[in-house]
Amino acid sequence: MASQRGESPGTVKTRRKGIDKSHYLYIAVIAAVILGAVVGLMFPEVGKSLKPLGDGFIKLIKMMIAPIIFCTIVLGIGSIAKAATVGKVGGLALGYFLVMSTFALGIGLVVGNLIHPGEGLKLAPYDPSKKAATDSTVDFLLGIIPGDIPVLPTLLAAVLVGFALQKMGPLGTPVLKAVGHGQAVVFRILIMIMWLAPVGAFGAIASVVGATGAKAILSMFTLMLAFYITCALFIVIILGGLLQVVAGVNIFRLMKYLAREYLLIFSTSSSESALPRLIAKMEHLGVSKPVVGVTVPTGYSFNLDGTAIYLTMASLFVANAMGTPLDLGAQISLLIFMIIASKGRPA
Repeated sequence: MASQRGESPGTVKTRRKGIDKSHYLYIAVIAAVILGAVVGLMFPEVGKSLKPLGDGFIKLIKMMIAPIIFCTIVLGIGSIAKAATVGKVGGLALGYFLVMSTFALGIGLVVGNLIHPGEGLKLAPYDPSKKAATDSTVDFLLGIIPGDIPVLPTLLAAVLVGFALQKMGPLGTPVLKAVGHGQAVVFRILIMIMWLAPVGAFGAIASVVGATGAKAILSMFTLMLAFYITCALFIVIILGGLLQVVAGVNIFRLMKYLAREYLLIFSTSSSESALPRLIAKMEHLGVSKPVVGVTVPTGYSFNLDGTAIYLTMASLFVANAMGTPLDLGAQISLLIFMIIASKGRPA
């Protein structure tokens, strides 16, 4: 049949191999999010009890981020012939990250003052003495997972190792190859973990909806709607404008290319889950491996524009919900503090 169409069996085999099995994963994640919301609304206590599913999945993801960042940066720096190139790329990236994240923090404050999130919610202060007892078995299982490994020390160690291998010249080549093989193993493990995304998304959404209830859902929905609209405008107008002027790339084509990564980030509430695919896709677009290796992992700690917008908006939300809105002076102090606090945060 293939020969009648002028195609070789090898071509047909290649097409079959080209089917992206992860397509079914994204469908499962969407279904899990919807099911989790339904369970949280109809059975709040059951929804709250499912929180460990989401926590466990996020801890598994965080467990893999440090090895990914280490391998990627070592390979990126180690493969650059001149150390000055790393300094130039890293310096430009850090300067850009500082300016854009500060700008994002300011936008979050402006939007928060426009919508007044959390007003009328009247939340009570948290009382540690009323902390609910947790299942020791669940605590034990979650304790097995290492969870969040410090990112900044990993970045420093990776940079030092990368420069050391660079100075070693040909002697460092076998080590670089070994790190490359290690990166492939790490990515394979992460792919295995990502097939648990529907379970994690189901537990996370069910617990949030079950714990907040309908009134809180409406208030949080207002906050999140404003947040996502703000992020969309920031991406399209600010980042899109810069991308078009500097690189001549259309932001909408790039967003379409990264659509599945956005879905993973939205469903798991963590951009870390999309890091490996983002690195691979940037290299596939033609961005050089050293540039990707230096800027993408560093950006995950120093250029969290979405997190910056959310930090200021969420701070205003909490203040209003507690009945203690922040005046202008307090907001300026908050902005200065967030400029420092937003650097080095996990994504």
